[in-house]
Amino acid sequence: NEFANDTSTSLGNYYFGARVVRNFASDKDGNYVRVAETKSDFTVLSYAGFVAMGIDASGRLWEMGSSTILLHGSGATNTFRQVTGVTGATDTGWTQIRVTNDRAMGINGGKLFFIGANSYGQNGNGSTSANYNSFVQVGTDTDWVDVRIARFWSIAIKGASDVVYTAGRNSLGQTGQGTTSGNTTSWTAIDDTNFTNTGATFILCDYDGGMLITGGAVYAWGDEDFNQRLGTAATSDIVTPVQTGKVSGAFATNWVTAGMNPSASYLVNTSGELWHHGNTSSGDYPSALNGGVLPSDNSSGSYLQVGSDTDWVRVVCNSAANANSTMGFVGEKGNKLYFWGQNRYSGMIDDPTTNVQNGVVVLNQNLASGNVWCTFAPRGATDLGLAAIY
Repeated sequence: NEFANDTSTSLGNYYFGARVVRNFASDKDGNYVRVAETKSDFTVLSYAGFVAMGIDASGRLWEMGSSTILLHGSGATNTFRQVTGVTGATDTGWTQIRVTNDRAMGINGGKLFFIGANSYGQNGNGSTSANYNSFVQVGTDTDWVDVRIARFWSIAIKGASDVVYTAGRNSLGQTGQGTTSGNTTSWTAIDDTNFTNTGATFILCDYDGGMLITGGAVYAWGDEDFNQRLGTAATSDIVTPVQTGKVSGAFATNWVTAGMNPSASYLVNTSGELWHHGNTSSGDYPSALNGGVLPSDNSSGSYLQVGSDTDWVRVVCNSAANANSTMGFVGEKGNKLYFWGQNRYSGMIDDPTTNVQNGVVVLNQNLASGNVWCTFAPRGATDLGLAAIY
């Protein structure tokens, strides 16, 4: 169950790229190289600095990387290997997997599993004890629906009513439990003071904040400062989810997905429109996709539409592992991916003379059917990586 790899280009101890799973070269030249020659049926991908995991069409879980304390199993660092023998899970029952540099969480048959670090109780198993070398189940529930993780906290959807739960560090109100003290070491329903905690359709887990969508309305919490990335008009940490997503001064309720870094956030609505709030400098805004117009920083409380395109799917910045405001964005528009942000920190685009990219197509070819892709922080706090199936 191992697959040949093109090992001509490496990133640390990691080999990236592919005809089917691609990433940028370690010399930051914007050239994409192969990972797996024949492994082309992933339905879920999740990458971090030292490990990658994916789920194929049969529900099998695969891993690749060099973090031996994290990986279930061992072997070549540049080969996807099937994860087997997880207690309480079937080989073909995986539906979700998420990884950071030092831990992973996944769902199999409605059961939640974790492996790796747990210093703040971010895996929600009631302790702060880590677990390495093998996945273990969290609790006994069998109705987990979705999970997203940052390095120190996690968010998940569970139950027939799609209720949002969080666990982990509270220092900036990340878990939305109404406090910035202590840690939430067991999965706890998020504070629902400002909304009805049912019917969640989207969750976002950033390094120091989060977003959720229910009934088309978007709610945000965590670190909010001078750039007003979340559009909440708050000037201090938001410890309880509050509604955001205003358009022309009124809350819109047709949002389907969101993305953010420490300086800005983006929302996509049911019409496929892209909307922005927060900082616009240093490539935080894709002016090339807005007729070349770069608006002033938007801290008014209302989101502004980016261009007039109606084929946006989602926008992602993997700042889940880091809190550096210079991390760029990748957005899916139609069947192509676009990048904007600090290019010198990621080499996402092969343009060594222009640091700030303002909305440049990546690879200039359509994604494969299913549009499976993810971003990640491969090395430092400012790097951005991309893995996608073409």
